[in-house]
Amino acid sequence: MTPTANPPGLKPHRRFTLSGWQFALLLFILAFGIRLGLTATMRNLHRFPNLSCCGADAIEFNQLALNLATGKGYRMNGKVTAFRAPGFPAMLSLIYRVSYESFFLAYLTFCAMGALTCVATYYIGRFLLSEQAARLSGALLAVYFPHAYFSSVFLAEALAAFLLTLGMLLTIRFVKSGAAWWMIGAGAAFACASLTRPFAFLCVPLVAAVILWDGMRPGKKLVGPLLCFLLALAIVIAPWAYRNYGIYHHVVLFTTNGGSTFYGSNNDLTLHEPGHKGGWVSTTDLPHRDWIDATPDEGSHDRMEWYLGWTWVRGHLAWMPVLTFYKIGRFLLPEFWTKNKVFILAECVTYPPLAALILLGFYRNAKAAALRSPAWLIVHSVIVANLVTVVIFYGSARFRDCTASVLVLYAAMCVKNSLAEAPKNI
Repeated sequence: MTPTANPPGLKPHRRFTLSGWQFALLLFILAFGIRLGLTATMRNLHRFPNLSCCGADAIEFNQLALNLATGKGYRMNGKVTAFRAPGFPAMLSLIYRVSYESFFLAYLTFCAMGALTCVATYYIGRFLLSEQAARLSGALLAVYFPHAYFSSVFLAEALAAFLLTLGMLLTIRFVKSGAAWWMIGAGAAFACASLTRPFAFLCVPLVAAVILWDGMRPGKKLVGPLLCFLLALAIVIAPWAYRNYGIYHHVVLFTTNGGSTFYGSNNDLTLHEPGHKGGWVSTTDLPHRDWIDATPDEGSHDRMEWYLGWTWVRGHLAWMPVLTFYKIGRFLLPEFWTKNKVFILAECVTYPPLAALILLGFYRNAKAAALRSPAWLIVHSVIVANLVTVVIFYGSARFRDCTASVLVLYAAMCVKNSLAEAPKNI
């Protein structure tokens, strides 16, 4: 029996659908509204957040931003410094130049940045997954509480997450089109991400290796795109490194707090103390603090802490697998160690379902060739870089949630079986 035409006067049923850009706009509005509503609920939008939720990091970021905005330079407590990565204070200083220390405008900017990260994640998903799964990935990030929470605190994660996601998007766009100029943007994005959260620099050799491998395929350019990527990276990072060399007379690419983080993460307390296992403690509570204080400047201070950290590691090599287990445990589990009970409750509601989707997605797609394609390898590189950082330093749900745009892509893979669609091989 063949289908017949519609009877006269009966209009065909039309499904309501959104185009890609319409969905992206709706996603931005939804994600922005969620973040602004959450921030307004948890904070006074015209005041700096309570110190209990963001600690010394936020105070120092804000002080640096104010000094930059008022022309005093990158100084803290009256002294030139490289202790904090400059990306977030530089961005915050631009807001303060428009309106002196306007916390309201700052919160709006954080919310917009978080919403843009959701949109960028959706566009990455369009290259890697089906349209439905891509939309799911953007929606998951929009409602994922820990990522939305970054918009309510004066910490670097909101900016770092956006820059990392942008870097991935531009690199994957290059893999699809082959146009080398995409790599200029990707290099600049990864450089800015590294100047915001230095762990992002570990993505660079991994991404470069993927570009090199992809360039060896027939019809692909090998040298040009890689040079564009590395040149853009160097141009963005070089001024900050040059400035630091003039101050400390040795190379400081990003910060002088790596030593305090490393020594604070690898010591007897983080190995044996129940409340600190796999975490970080201040070096003021560790042995040989007098050696650190005796150093003449910030750079020497940093080198002494690196020395003390490596000395401890070499003396406890047999214990390193145990300490690594603790670090990865903190990285994978919800943030149970904070005193903010509301935050723990909200994270426990949103993170375990996402983790379950990720595990199920990998279980269903572990053997899929698409996951070993250049585009997917770029996504994997962010997680690999994050895990390397955890093993070297310490585990934190804050580090994990900074890469939430990658996590939701993995979670969205879970639905592909229900949609009878496989991840795309790019």
